[in-house]
Amino acid sequence: MKSWIYCNALGCFVIDENKKIINSLPFSEEAAVQDPVLPEAGKTLDAQMHLQKKYPSAELIVPSDEGVPLVVLAAFNDKKFLEKLRVIALKRTKQKIAQSVRRDALIVQAINEVDELDTVMNMLVKRLREWYGLHNPEFEHAIDDHQRFVQTIMDDDRTSLLKKIKVDERYAMGAPFAKEDIEALMRCAKKIASLYELRADLISYVENVMEKECPNVLEMCGTSIGAKLLSIAGGLERLSRMPASTIQLLGAEKALFRHLRNRSYLPPKYGVIIQHPLVAKVKKNDKGKAARALADKIAIAAKVDFFKGKKIAPDLKKQLVDRFGEYS
Repeated sequence: MKSWIYCNALGCFVIDENKKIINSLPFSEEAAVQDPVLPEAGKTLDAQMHLQKKYPSAELIVPSDEGVPLVVLAAFNDKKFLEKLRVIALKRTKQKIAQSVRRDALIVQAINEVDELDTVMNMLVKRLREWYGLHNPEFEHAIDDHQRFVQTIMDDDRTSLLKKIKVDERYAMGAPFAKEDIEALMRCAKKIASLYELRADLISYVENVMEKECPNVLEMCGTSIGAKLLSIAGGLERLSRMPASTIQLLGAEKALFRHLRNRSYLPPKYGVIIQHPLVAKVKKNDKGKAARALADKIAIAAKVDFFKGKKIAPDLKKQLVDRFGEYS
């Protein structure tokens, strides 16, 4: 009677031509989930060798393009086998998903959180300015920086702030606020100040992770630009596979598609790297050249970081400095 030796995630089995399992060496569920126990082409499991000695005439089924004979698969067409295979497949899938999370994904999530915080804080500070402007409109226009404005109104009262900008309190336009009104305003200001502290902590965290995972990209781009490039690209691996011309335009997708739809619009020359000191420093006519050169070096840095190469960012920066001058 013809028979086959077949291994799957449940173990190694001997199946005859009547679709019956005549012998088996099952694997533990933990072993099946933690370590792939299926035989590879050219390799033999210990369980296979044991069954081969016991059934020398049985045909050994190895991984191939021809697939598994239907008579063998039919032996596992039973609820108990299918349920076990389903459980192992689910557990192994969950494990692979967990193992697929790289640390550059944490950089992407953290910098996206920073962007969301910036949006929220700008809205809250604008509302706080309007609110405080009812009480002290002269000082509300005296400081443009939002964070410094929030901290200043928390540190000093209206009288002190008017003296700083040399405005006589007797002729100030602001309405007097009751104590409870001031307290409500200050509570709001303190919450906004805590958001700025959270943002600073996140930036520090992103910088620390980038220093470990992609130090060359960090040194070439800085924390904010480097993290945004990783976010737009979808991770360090995808960034490392991108040509320099694509990296140069990351963040300018809307302008690029607008150009492709309507050729009357000029194509963009740069995306988020416009914020880089090198591109910001050069003359307007040279910004395109600087962006191309910078994107070329970032592409090299990303590839070296992904494949865990050595620190080459100082040499790359020197090449840019030799061409465009100091920029940091």
